[in-house]
Parts: sequence; structure tokens; C-alpha cells
Amino acid sequence: MAEPASGLKGFPEVIESVYPKAEVQMCIVHMVRASLSYVNWKQRKKVGADLRKIYQAATADDASEQLDVFAQNWDAECPVVSQIWRRHWDRITPFLAYPADIRKVIYTTNAVESLNMSLRKIIKMRVRFRTRRPLSSCYTWRCVTPQRNGRCQYRIGLRH
Repeated sequence: MAEPASGLKGFPEVIESVYPKAEVQMCIVHMVRASLSYVNWKQRKKVGADLRKIYQAATADDASEQLDVFAQNWDAECPVVSQIWRRHWDRITPFLAYPADIRKVIYTTNAVESLNMSLRKIIKMRVRFRTRRPLSSCYTWRCVTPQRNGRCQYRIGLRH
């Protein structure tokens, strides 16, 4: 059975062992993609719409109720989907404790992946670091303006 491809197997457990107070959030986009891989092409839009009700719920309790409704509607045709969501429930719901504006930023790993790609570009440009300053002080990241779609423009550049 395929699992959501939102990271390395065992990675959340390692993070939690090093940082016991950390909350590990799975990428909802990866969860939806993994779920839809078990669904007939003709039904994907309907199943996706029902999954959206789960991860866009106001609270974790509401999301749990929506998952129960989803299971009642779809378990006869694709029971694996609700099983995947239940298996990873503790790693799916942490973002539901945040306001809607923040949820839009953290429900997927796309922003983090984009930031990492930008940082790798900067690191590649500088083959050697001539000072003893740590690598982290050689670049800056700043959020310029939050946009209406929930994304944040950011600019990465070398410090002078």
C-alpha cells in the first residue's frame, strides 16, 4: 500500500525524539494525491471535493466528523482512502489549530521546498566562504507581503 510521499520514512519520529515538543505536519497535498491514486478517474473530482471538506474543516473535531461522513460515502468503493487518513490522523490535523490565513501557508510543503531550492542556488554560487561566519548568516530571507491567495512573496539574497 503506497503511503503519502511527504518525507522520509521514520523522519517524523526522529524529529519528535530530538524535539519532543515539536508537532509534525504532513503535507495535505501529498495526502490528497496518495488518496486519489486509489480512486477511479471518473470519481476523482467527487472524492477530492469530499476530502477538501476534511482538511478545510474549522476544527479537528469537525474534520473527524467529515472523515466519518467521507468513510460512509466512499468506503464501499475505495476503503483504502479513509484508512490512510485515519492512520496518519495525528500528523494531518496539527494545522487545524491555526487560523485560516496561517493554514494556507503550512498545509503544504511547497513553500518550504521553494525556499530550499532558492537557498541551494545561493550556496552553489559561492564555492567557498571566505569568512568564519556561519553559512546561515550569508543569506537572508524576508517575507515581503502576504498576498490574498495566502502565499507570501519572499526574496532571498546575499548579505553585503
